[in-house]
Amino acid sequence: MKKVLFSLALVVTASAAFAQTEKGKWTVGASSNSIFSTTKTADADDDTRRTSFNITPDAGYFFMDNLALGLRANVETSKRKGDDEGNFSFIVAPFARYYFLKPTTKKVNVFADAHYGFGSNKVGDADGRGVNEFQIQAGPAIWLNERVALDATVSYNSVGGEDIDNRTNTIGLNFGFRLSLGGKK
Repeated sequence: MKKVLFSLALVVTASAAFAQTEKGKWTVGASSNSIFSTTKTADADDDTRRTSFNITPDAGYFFMDNLALGLRANVETSKRKGDDEGNFSFIVAPFARYYFLKPTTKKVNVFADAHYGFGSNKVGDADGRGVNEFQIQAGPAIWLNERVALDATVSYNSVGGEDIDNRTNTIGLNFGFRLSLGGKK
């Protein structure tokens, strides 16, 4: 039994000794802001509440230690209080993510992340409209082991586009997970 416990302790300790954000590794993840968000449209005459759910999967590559560049998709459905028609949007965006703490073997690391993308927004049965979006976010990544992390971020998101009079600005609390794959042996 002592050998099993010692082996387990060795594996857990060794897993923390690998760099999760080192050059040459891939990262994949997903997040959602459905836990909490407040939305207000600039210059809107009414204060309409909107319920929404989104999922944001992404994949990136660490071109240098602590800096990943990649591609992200943002899929969102929403409905305004009192409206019969829903809203669906799909946006694709390049992103950059930087981890601040070194060495990268920390169990908790702090990061900042930004993206700018383009896509389509469809309301009810109407044709989709072109949209653009930018987002900045920051928060801790809590590494459960060398490959898996949980993210919690505070974010600012702004969406606008053609035939849209006002940009929609959202401040939110996002939660997600991250996988670190491959890299140097």
